[in-house]
Amino acid sequence: MLNLRVVRLVVIVSVMTMMSTCFAQQSPPVWDAFQRALGKNTGLGAYEIDSSYELPGDDGRQTGKYTTRVSRWYAQGKPDRTLMKGGERAYPMAHLDLSIAEHIANRPEELFEEPSSIQSLDDQVIDNQVFSVCEMQSRFVNGTKPVKARLWVKSESGAIYKVEGRMLEVGLPGVKTADFLVQYALDSQGRSLPASFELRYTISILFHTGEVSFKQNFADWRSRSMP
Repeated sequence: MLNLRVVRLVVIVSVMTMMSTCFAQQSPPVWDAFQRALGKNTGLGAYEIDSSYELPGDDGRQTGKYTTRVSRWYAQGKPDRTLMKGGERAYPMAHLDLSIAEHIANRPEELFEEPSSIQSLDDQVIDNQVFSVCEMQSRFVNGTKPVKARLWVKSESGAIYKVEGRMLEVGLPGVKTADFLVQYALDSQGRSLPASFELRYTISILFHTGEVSFKQNFADWRSRSMP
């Protein structure tokens, strides 16, 4: 028979290990506040996205602008976005934005999957306001792209300030990583809604290398309505 003291020691060690694992898995308050703020956006959608870009070209940098607007929402929660007049020449380059902004506009209540790792960082003061900050590794919910990002949430109110990070895989030929920034703003009801999305990455094809950048602004947040 095992010595009773040995059995007790094994039990104590096992319990302490389980408790340690439990504590390690607990998410920091800033992540919980971030998720709560996003949850308040459930059912909303940005009916308009204004996009502008800069791309490398044979004759130097080329720029373009276009606007898309929701014409209807489908039962699956996805909208039909129509290109507004004036953006016909620029719109063919829209696929280079990786469709992240469109997902944010369609589903502002979600952004990342549950983090695979997360840690709190020191608070930061911006414009005399204190923000809680955390760094995490996760994936965008609209695909399998892994990301490393930092979140800024206002300590006092729980409002989201911004999310800044890097996609560690992009899935686009000639592109290794991409940097992104999501800025948030409070609406009249105190909800943290995405205000803009910025994307920047370097693309190398054959003997050409250049930087691609997009800035997309969200407007006309309303309830997602089905036909």
